[in-house]
Amino acid sequence: MLSKRFGNSVYHQLVFIGYFSLAVGMPLSKIILSLSMMWLALILVLQGDFKRYVQRIESNGFVLLLLALWAWSLLTFAWSSDLDFALKDFKDKLPLFIIPLLFVAQPLEGNKQYQIILGGFVVAVFVTSIINVGSYVHLWGDRVYDDIRGMSLFLSHIRYALMVSTAAAIAGLWFQKSKHRWKWFGLVLFGWFSFYTYYAQVLSGVLTFGGMIVVWIALELSIRKNRALSKVVIFLGILGVGVVTYALVVFFQPEKLRISLDHLPEKTKEGNLYFHRTDKNQLENGYPVYYFLCQEEMKREWNRRSSFPYDSLDAKGQKLEGTLIRYLTSKGLYKDAAGVQALSPTDISHIEQGIPSILSLKKGFGARLAGLKNELMYSNDPNGQSIAQRFEYWKTGLKILKSNFLLGVGAGDIDRAFQQQYEHDKSKLRPENRLRTHNQYLSFFIALGLVGFLLFVATLIYFWRTNFKQRNYLAILFMTISLLSFLVEDTLETQMGVTFFAFFFGLFISYSERRIWNEMEPKDHIE
Repeated sequence: MLSKRFGNSVYHQLVFIGYFSLAVGMPLSKIILSLSMMWLALILVLQGDFKRYVQRIESNGFVLLLLALWAWSLLTFAWSSDLDFALKDFKDKLPLFIIPLLFVAQPLEGNKQYQIILGGFVVAVFVTSIINVGSYVHLWGDRVYDDIRGMSLFLSHIRYALMVSTAAAIAGLWFQKSKHRWKWFGLVLFGWFSFYTYYAQVLSGVLTFGGMIVVWIALELSIRKNRALSKVVIFLGILGVGVVTYALVVFFQPEKLRISLDHLPEKTKEGNLYFHRTDKNQLENGYPVYYFLCQEEMKREWNRRSSFPYDSLDAKGQKLEGTLIRYLTSKGLYKDAAGVQALSPTDISHIEQGIPSILSLKKGFGARLAGLKNELMYSNDPNGQSIAQRFEYWKTGLKILKSNFLLGVGAGDIDRAFQQQYEHDKSKLRPENRLRTHNQYLSFFIALGLVGFLLFVATLIYFWRTNFKQRNYLAILFMTISLLSFLVEDTLETQMGVTFFAFFFGLFISYSERRIWNEMEPKDHIE
């Protein structure tokens, strides 16, 4: 045993190094994650206290539920026709089971180590977010971005958004509960992470961040039981919902025309005829998209000014012709030679990159809403549209589930089942966009059937209920972020996503009987 040869202190420090590296590595590098897990597994084997490991695992209900889910997943191999994919999926999800097992088998020692690990995670997210924003606004480097999703340099913008929300929860709780003199830095970090979430325009990030704050307020009210405060917060909450609802209704109202269509010009400055699609009412920034069209002039002038042929695709795989038409419209320009000539070199570059409107160049979440508005109100093609594609995924997934409700299609056949259903439905989605559900609950249900789905949901509910009873704010906020992300993403289908969930899940189930921060204990109790 390592502890007998080198002492308990050295052993616990070696364990701590592994978990700390895992926490810091999540926002940084897959390589660090892999090395950290190998390190922790090596320490586990070298310590060799297997009897105690088994005792700890047997006494932890969370791990037993996870092991039951793992066993059922393996059992579905029996009715999976694609065993290669089943093994790959099994390998990809290993962290979901291995990391919590490691935490329970060889837990950390004391509050201090937990605090340092959480602090290391927050610092790693903060530093990477600074690098992301600095690079995006060209404070350093000369990286060219297709769109703001590329701002996340170290990992997927979607997984990174989850980490930002979690780091914000940790920083906010530090400010709220800690008595340390540096607690105000937690408020600064919370403010920065709030700004980053808004600026990054990741819909799932806004969803998880907003949901986390709502649950946080609800926890405060349920624990403190201050009636006056509760009434004020409830009033403000209702008012806030009303204001947001009104704002969204106004925002999604059809745009008003900026010009009159009573007397339409018949010819361009060159004397060619305009084409006006009076049957189409789509607007872009208040201007009609399918009016004032002269394809011949547009094509000629565009091919003179750009290396991207008019009849080709832009950098995002969209028809360049459509991108050009929308961009010209958004600037209030006619779709003719004069309109293309009026574009600046920067405008040409934007169109080549697939930016369809000057509204898309706005900063912050408002730009994302503008794109979403166009997607929901005008687009008949789901390809390249994040919301529309998800509707296609969910619709397809529900059809598969209907035929495989009890046992599922098996862990190895979910991808094949989707491709077959897309073909059967003659889906509008292009082959490269024919993906899986983007809903973790539906993914488990389709692959593992009713039994697997119930085991998965039971694990989540047990975690929530246990930590609510123990008033562990951070665990509840983490689970809130995860549950909301599961609605719109296959969070557990990627290495970063599954490691993120498994790490914090394991952290809290191995430490569920204590507080992460000594000062977090409220005086009131939940009955």
